Amino acid sequence: WGVVDLDRFGANLRAVRDRIGEGRDVLLVVKADAYGHGAVEMAEAAAAEGVATLGVATLHEGLQLRQSGCTLPILVLSPLLPAEIGKAVAAGLEPSVGDLEFARALSGAATAAGRAQRFHVEVDTGMGRTGVAAGDAVDFVAKASALPGLRLATVYTHFSDADAGDLGFARGQVRRFRQVLDALAERRLRP
Repeated sequence: WGVVDLDRFGANLRAVRDRIGEGRDVLLVVKADAYGHGAVEMAEAAAAEGVATLGVATLHEGLQLRQSGCTLPILVLSPLLPAEIGKAVAAGLEPSVGDLEFARALSGAATAAGRAQRFHVEVDTGMGRTGVAAGDAVDFVAKASALPGLRLATVYTHFSDADAGDLGFARGQVRRFRQVLDALAERRLRP
């Protein structure tokens, strides 16, 4: 079993905040029951420390946090099934959007619910599992952001090898991601 010292957890979050500087938000991933440490408890501690957003893998994980009373924004990192869109919108969960068909369905659900729906876009800079290819990301973000009822929250990437001894691949991912961010800024698309 693992013992989580919430005072140390809080100190670690404050250290992260100090390291990244003022004006930047922290998203804490609590998928898989906070990696076995208790998603609800970790979410409560994170909220007390000013974490801006939580990340989960699935609709079910997000719903669990909502049912526990969590009011923080919750990003669902893994692609949702089209049949899950209505439940996600109703619960105020923020999906990661990776294709226009899904974006259109999300737009329809948000419009029907009468509320703006925040969404996130994962840019595939080399992980190769999910997300929009870096070369397609700017056009995709422009098209998805233009749909009624949708509001772009963040654009993010997933590092596949950031803890390796040779950081060459991770540095390439950073470079590709920064190119996408620069191109988005040129088109006035601001996550």
